[in-house]
Amino acid sequence: MIDADTTVRGTGSEDAFNGGWYDVPGRWDRKFSFPLSGSLGYSNSLSRTGGFRLFLGDSYAYRSSVDFTIEHGEDTTNARLTDYAAMTYFYSLTPPSAGPTDLSPASRMVTDVDRIVLNPGWVVPIQSFSLRNATLAKRNETGIGRFLSLVADSQQTTFGPHGVDLVATTTAAGRYRVSVQMVNGPAQGVLRLYDNDQAVGTVVDSYSPTRQAGQLIDVATVWLAEGDNVLRFKLVGKNSASTRLALDLMKVVLQRDSSSP
Repeated sequence: MIDADTTVRGTGSEDAFNGGWYDVPGRWDRKFSFPLSGSLGYSNSLSRTGGFRLFLGDSYAYRSSVDFTIEHGEDTTNARLTDYAAMTYFYSLTPPSAGPTDLSPASRMVTDVDRIVLNPGWVVPIQSFSLRNATLAKRNETGIGRFLSLVADSQQTTFGPHGVDLVATTTAAGRYRVSVQMVNGPAQGVLRLYDNDQAVGTVVDSYSPTRQAGQLIDVATVWLAEGDNVLRFKLVGKNSASTRLALDLMKVVLQRDSSSP
């Protein structure tokens, strides 16, 4: 708002920082700097980003007040839970009057998240997958949604079971409960999580006579370091009734143990 009037309506943080459609590889997924705008960093899985913009050629003139806010929701209610931190520099003929501002270090710290949701069918980084006799694709199926699809032509033997390695970024080291949501169906296989190439947790059979989105299932609890980690999921077999060896992965959820240091 400029001088108590809603003069300029924005479309959210993407466009405000010249990062429209930023959630696409090669656009806003790394640090970069242009003369008037740039990205300070970005992580899809952590729902975390930072950016800057200098309003020079498109500056806003005001007489009494400027109220700069960012939309954070699908509608005008701004009901989506967010955690913003910002710094603004501007020119003024006289010192501005503002309400009390808490500038303590604790109030300006970025909050670490304890629950991380990965959507493999979108932009989760993939480190590697089966070395042969398998295909990997991203699909969007009516009634199910987006998912990452691994289909094996045969059971791999020389290099072990078929699998896919996903990169998961955490903000703090600790023990995390790993849960998965898969598509269940007549052509699905049996999944297991591996840590340091050792099988951990429980085996999950995603076979079902009918194709449908499955429930979120806990598979294991593992130690993850701060920063990038690799989650290795392998197709260790299939149900005797299954017609094929396939894995359709919809969601991976990491829940940090509150007792972790």
